[in-house]
Amino acid sequence: MSKQPPKFFLLFLRWFCARDLLEEIEGDLIESFKFNAEERSISYARFRFALEVTYLLRPSVIKKLNNYNNTTIMIKNYGKIAFRNFQKNANYALINVLSMSIGLACCIVSYLNYNHNHSFD
Repeated sequence: MSKQPPKFFLLFLRWFCARDLLEEIEGDLIESFKFNAEERSISYARFRFALEVTYLLRPSVIKKLNNYNNTTIMIKNYGKIAFRNFQKNANYALINVLSMSIGLACCIVSYLNYNHNHSFD
C-alpha cells in the first residue's frame, strides 16, 4: 500500500479551497497524514484525512467565485436611471404609468370576459 492521501479528497480540497490558503492547508494535511500513517495505520490516516478535509468546508476557506452576476448590477443601474427620469419628467412619467395600468386593466377584464363566455355552452 502506498502512503499517499486519498486522491478524491485531495482533489476535492484543491477544488473548493481558496488559492491563497491552499498551499498551507494542503501541506498541513499531508504532514498530518504522514504522521498518522507512521504512528497508527494507513487506513486510520486515510480516514482522518477525509474527516479533516470535510471539517474544512466552511465559508472562510471556500474560494470565492470570480464571475459576478452582471444582471443584478445592470437591473440596479436601470432602476436608478428610471427613478432619475421619473424625477426629471414627473408629468410624462405619471401619464405613462397611468396609461400602462389602464391598458393592463383592460386586457385583464377582456380576458376574464372571454374566459367567462367560453366556460359554458
